[in-house]
Amino acid sequence: MIEKVRDTPGEMLALAKYRAAFWQVWPHIPDRFDKLERQQHFQELDTPSWDAASAGDWQLSLELMQTAGGPELITTFARRRLRVVELPVTPYLQWELHWYRRPGNEDEQIRVIDPAAIAGYETAQLLPELVILGPLAMFEVIYNQEKFLAGGRQILAHDIIAACRADFEQLWEQGEDLDAFFTREIAPLPPPTMSHK
Repeated sequence: MIEKVRDTPGEMLALAKYRAAFWQVWPHIPDRFDKLERQQHFQELDTPSWDAASAGDWQLSLELMQTAGGPELITTFARRRLRVVELPVTPYLQWELHWYRRPGNEDEQIRVIDPAAIAGYETAQLLPELVILGPLAMFEVIYNQEKFLAGGRQILAHDIIAACRADFEQLWEQGEDLDAFFTREIAPLPPPTMSHK
């Protein structure tokens, strides 16, 4: 089902409305929050560490991560992120995987999955970026052409959400813990060369 999300009914929300809808549901999640990340490059807003990396100062970027802290989220449910990673990693992903390991972000469970593991879902197109707020709501996250967050498409059909949660669970079981992947594939890399297209 997860590969058919783009074809399911949903309400397109501009950025401000998407954020409002997200945070309205967030306190009511009964069990877990899941996020699937597929694209290999994004742009970050209001993130000094990303700004430094984009400007070519990798050391400053890493230093800023140490003081950035994690999200101030008090939750009674699990937070899981499944990150599809193609090798060799893009400069953005190299930064992002460092970012996930910053102090204060330890409560988020993160796994990495190889594109080969999702190939059966991608016979027609890449999987969407998804956030699943328990059984209550799901959003297909939308980015503009410049790869900045632009909003989300809200899906409330419980059967679709349940099917996507089941698919996510199967993919999650195939993922590798971030720390092991990071030590093997990311830590040895030289500083990335950022593109300025």
